[in-house]
Amino acid sequence: MRNPALRMLFFLVLLVPVVLLLPHAQAADFKMGVVDPQSVLEKSKAGKRALDGLKEYVSIRQKLLAKDEEDLRNQEKLLKEQAPKWSDAEKKEKETQFRTKVQDFQKRAQDFNQELQKKQKDLVDEYMKKISVATQAVAEKEASHSSSIRAASRP
Repeated sequence: MRNPALRMLFFLVLLVPVVLLLPHAQAADFKMGVVDPQSVLEKSKAGKRALDGLKEYVSIRQKLLAKDEEDLRNQEKLLKEQAPKWSDAEKKEKETQFRTKVQDFQKRAQDFNQELQKKQKDLVDEYMKKISVATQAVAEKEASHSSSIRAASRP
């Protein structure tokens, strides 16, 4: 999640509200806050739950892939041990079947990685929206609070 593109997105999401509010703020009243979206994701209760769910998903999938890989290694070992007993046609057929299984495994692993990347992106996108809404609410609250203080202090 330390992707430079995501950092740029985080920066832009935080910068846009500030830029939009600049014309309305006076230099003396200007306040700026910094939000680390990754920290929010890692430290908030909802963020921790989401990350834990993602970790559990990854763990389960990795265990399944590891078992499949172990099965393939055992089949390869068995093929090498029994190959001398087979005719050339049988060897070719068994090797073709094994290659197909390896290709299927590689496809499942690739699909898993793509699915994981999508889940990570969706998670980050969801939290960026939440962070943006919260940031905007705080900015609006601070803006209305400081303008009411200015209005009350005028003669």
